[in-house]
Amino acid sequence: MFGRRGPTVMSVIGITSSRAHRSRIFSRATAMAVAVILATLAGSAVAGAGPPKTDADNATPGNYGWFEAGLSWRGEFADPDIVRVGRTYFAYSSGAGGRYLGVLTSTDLAHWTIHKRWSTSEPPWLGGPDPRRDPSIPAEIRASAQSAGDMWNLNDALVRPAAWGLRVDLSAWEQRSYWAVGVIPIGKRWYAYAGVKISSRFADGSVDPQGFGRYCLTVASSAHALGPYRDITGNRPLYCDPDPGGSIDPAPYVDPATGRVWLTWKASGRRGGPGVAGYPSSLKAVRLDSTGHMTGPIHTLLTTNEGTWEGDTIENPSMVHWHGHWYLLYSANSFLADRAGHSPYATGYALCSGPAGPCRRLGPRPLMASTARESGPGGASAIVSLSGHLRLAYASYSPGEYRANAGIHQPRRMHVATVVWHSNDTLSVTGRP
Repeated sequence: MFGRRGPTVMSVIGITSSRAHRSRIFSRATAMAVAVILATLAGSAVAGAGPPKTDADNATPGNYGWFEAGLSWRGEFADPDIVRVGRTYFAYSSGAGGRYLGVLTSTDLAHWTIHKRWSTSEPPWLGGPDPRRDPSIPAEIRASAQSAGDMWNLNDALVRPAAWGLRVDLSAWEQRSYWAVGVIPIGKRWYAYAGVKISSRFADGSVDPQGFGRYCLTVASSAHALGPYRDITGNRPLYCDPDPGGSIDPAPYVDPATGRVWLTWKASGRRGGPGVAGYPSSLKAVRLDSTGHMTGPIHTLLTTNEGTWEGDTIENPSMVHWHGHWYLLYSANSFLADRAGHSPYATGYALCSGPAGPCRRLGPRPLMASTARESGPGGASAIVSLSGHLRLAYASYSPGEYRANAGIHQPRRMHVATVVWHSNDTLSVTGRP
């Protein structure tokens, strides 16, 4: 029933604030049908002609869209995580279009529709109820600081974030910094794992030279794949590595031989520098119980191979069982891009002896590196498609694209490639842009 490294996984950096969207909401109400038709035609005209000029099929050039329900999305969707249920694929990403947990759906892994809005009523300007009294909107959204218009349009799949996360003001709605979401069904419930920022400093109180700070793992639960998800960790994280940077990039997966569910993630290690002792980041794994919590010993799958294409960090693990083998996909080096859209980020893989490792690299080169058409391919998530092929969802930059006034860096857009298995157990990828 489910395809991926069990079902599948993702993450993100780069936020589009919902504040930038408010001024457009009411002005669109009476012309929505016409705007959608015209923008769809405009989107078709630019298809295949370099980076999209908009992030959604309702947006005009320069606005970059917002996460509007029911329309197609082609904007920022970094570190994607995909789960298949029957013939439907669910793609998850944090930080997409002003949402903690953005969700897209597809039946072909090519055309992606934005999560429906929570309200099932007519909009308030067409006679529907005040959003604060609309029971179809989750109570957490109705109690938020969003304006009435934004509240009605808000379609975030995560409605109750981790209470213990560091308070940040990304927007009136986003008050926590979420990274790298990984989603999986366990029994009759769905669980969404993520890294949440707890401090601007490392565990020892020192300043992170990269400016990211310290993160810990959390988990939210829902009765449905689309949510609403509510954090279930209470007043402390699910887990936090003693490493200075903590833990990020959680990715759940299933052992098909036993049905047991596992979680892999990145222990952030510490990057070196002038006068600073460093030690490498690593990828860890642990079993999950029937309530989505960790159980049993923690295993180390892989440690950064410094001095190679991996640079000084590995992250974004994705474990999958395919062709009778366990493969660990991962990203390495810096995900950041310069103004020209160039990034050293790349995707590698290792062969593992089981769901808990150990794992070993099969070659000195990455599985996917930058090309003239895309840069920094990473945050990959492996998923077995309905046809039995191994597909790899990942995100990359478009060289030459820079949004100086858009409030975000160059967007990392999601792509889905096909993995090819070779008789010597090595892998290659086809179908990239």
